[in-house]
Amino acid sequence: MSKELIDHLGPSRSDKAAQLAAMDEQLARYEIEKNDIKATAEAAEKERAEEQKLSEDNQGLATRLGHAVLGLQIAVAVASVGLVTKKKSLWHTSLFIAAVATVWMVWSLVVNVPPR
Repeated sequence: MSKELIDHLGPSRSDKAAQLAAMDEQLARYEIEKNDIKATAEAAEKERAEEQKLSEDNQGLATRLGHAVLGLQIAVAVASVGLVTKKKSLWHTSLFIAAVATVWMVWSLVVNVPPR
């Protein structure tokens, strides 16, 4: 047989064995890489879940603090109106609203701290 015919028929058995061995090495490397990527993804997912839980725990605190800040803003607005109109009753009302908002803020920060 001629060389062209042998080349046309394909690689020899020893070449096929070498190709299979190379493919097995690649497969083993891919499995190792897959396991590494999977472990990294699982660790990232665990960290995300922990951060999500912490975020949910702090959401109530953020809402209460937002209400306290809103109360302080209302107190400033009422005090401004009281100063412009020179009515002490509005100014006293603003002091009361500010005191309630301050107590609400302190209570939110100190008394109602979510467990960690």
